[in-house]
Amino acid sequence: MFLWNMVDLERIKWEGPEALAPGRHVVEFDFKYDGLGVGTLAFNDFSGLGRPATGTLKVDGKAVATKAMPKTIPMILQWTRASTSAPTP
Repeated sequence: MFLWNMVDLERIKWEGPEALAPGRHVVEFDFKYDGLGVGTLAFNDFSGLGRPATGTLKVDGKAVATKAMPKTIPMILQWTRASTSAPTP
């Protein structure tokens, strides 16, 4: 399960249809942004920020959930590895 918390204005949750089997798995989240991004700021234009996106949750390389994100946050956030399902060696 992956939860996108857009500064508590909206929450979107991706989750697979069934629980993971015991053992190691590779879980990834693919974020495809629909806007132009920060490049528009060079032209004093904010139109490339806060645009829609699509998020896909993958387990062992297979997409298990894909959802549209109608809004995104128009700024850069510090990303850290915030959670794991098991201790990492």
